[in-house]
Amino acid sequence: MFSRSRDTYLTAAIFLALIVALVYEARQQAAVPETLPYLASSTSPEGTAALYRWLAELGYPTSDEALDLFSLPPTAEIIFLLNPSQRITDGEWETLNNWVNEGGTLVVAGTQSSATAVFGRLDFRPIPLEEGDQPVWLAAPFAPAPDQPAPLTANRAWVGLESTRTDFVPLYTTAEAPIAVWLPQGQGHWLLSTAVYPFTNAGLAEGDNGRFVLTLLNLIQKGQPIWFDEWHHGQRNTAEIPLTGPGDWLRQTNMGQALLYVGLLLFVGLVLSGRRFGRAIPLPRDNRRRAPIEYITAIANLNRRTGQRQATQAHYHARLKRTLGKTYRVNPTLPDEAYVAELGRYHPTLDSTALLTLLQRLKNQYPTETELLQIAQEVDEWMKG
Repeated sequence: MFSRSRDTYLTAAIFLALIVALVYEARQQAAVPETLPYLASSTSPEGTAALYRWLAELGYPTSDEALDLFSLPPTAEIIFLLNPSQRITDGEWETLNNWVNEGGTLVVAGTQSSATAVFGRLDFRPIPLEEGDQPVWLAAPFAPAPDQPAPLTANRAWVGLESTRTDFVPLYTTAEAPIAVWLPQGQGHWLLSTAVYPFTNAGLAEGDNGRFVLTLLNLIQKGQPIWFDEWHHGQRNTAEIPLTGPGDWLRQTNMGQALLYVGLLLFVGLVLSGRRFGRAIPLPRDNRRRAPIEYITAIANLNRRTGQRQATQAHYHARLKRTLGKTYRVNPTLPDEAYVAELGRYHPTLDSTALLTLLQRLKNQYPTETELLQIAQEVDEWMKG
């Protein structure tokens, strides 16, 4: 048992750990808007606040409205899905896909798993390209090439898109594969790009990245409302989600989570202190050994009470064939007629008629208890003989 002084140190350590955990969680929550990449509200190098404000100045109504449940804003005509960090569920995919069919334009850019999963649903596969390959613009009838394009820049080697489809238009491409494609679907379009760095705050200021983004926007009707999908970056409007019970209150409120922390630490403290929850109850000792016949009788009574006579017959049927055929390597899974004939070839003195009759009796669907006992005795005589 721990001494009183050690209990005091343990209690102090538990509360110190609780304070450290709460301070760390608060710092993490305060840092999320600035450090989480590709957020429209983030001014960090990997954020997209510059793109958000630039689009607003170009005449595109922009929004990064947080949702309590995933449903697309009714006014959105264009959606930016830039390197999502959250997996897109089947239900969310169906919502996005139907929205494109009805005339929306969905811009998906990135190389993380959630973005490549969208590419995969559309039959596109990302492939690595040789380092140093510079993508160039392919002039399309509906999208002329930019004047005097400067080289694009990336924060790592380019990644291309490979597909067996033929209904897409490559926009920016290298000698191996395109990095940005235009895909019509229904009344809307998909704009897929593995190049996401040009959309970031740091990327827009380098090379021809701004022209790259502007050229892609020229494919879209100017002035259409744009919604930045922050739902798949983990930004949820949880404050308005109704609490349906104590479980929701514990999981979704700060006070409830604090109580969970305290309860967990108190439990850990009790375990570490080695204190019992109550008086130890000695286990009863029974030194009397039961006779083997008692177990046999108990199993027999259980079978008798359940009335599983057909199962017992099936057991004797399989056991008899397995035992008799073991010496001559006869397959016990053969049909009864074929089994008896095969066994008779190796055992000339075998009473084939009696054995076949016994096997057929073992398939009786409604045997009485007396019949089952008699059949069991006959099976035992066959196996002994």
